[in-house]
Amino acid sequence: MNFKKPLFVVAVFACLWAAAQQDSVIARPISQYPPELLKTDEMGNKYYYDQAQKARIYEIDGENVVVMDELILRSKPRFNNQLDQNYYFFLNKKL
Repeated sequence: MNFKKPLFVVAVFACLWAAAQQDSVIARPISQYPPELLKTDEMGNKYYYDQAQKARIYEIDGENVVVMDELILRSKPRFNNQLDQNYYFFLNKKL
């Protein structure tokens, strides 16, 4: 049987599907949100709660931090040890 054509079609479809993915979390700086929409958490940090994304958006040490339930996403994560780094990369691959 000739598997080249169906395999090529599946590969093209997979590439197009992967290229069409969009970031679902969009975090703007806290300064771009109106002050009346900002809230304060139990630690005293100000955040914006995004209803559409069901996420809290903080600005900590000058960078945006998005908190969704218990998962924290950062653009440049800092790790305390190798175990934390391995767990973070494991989560990124699974998600």
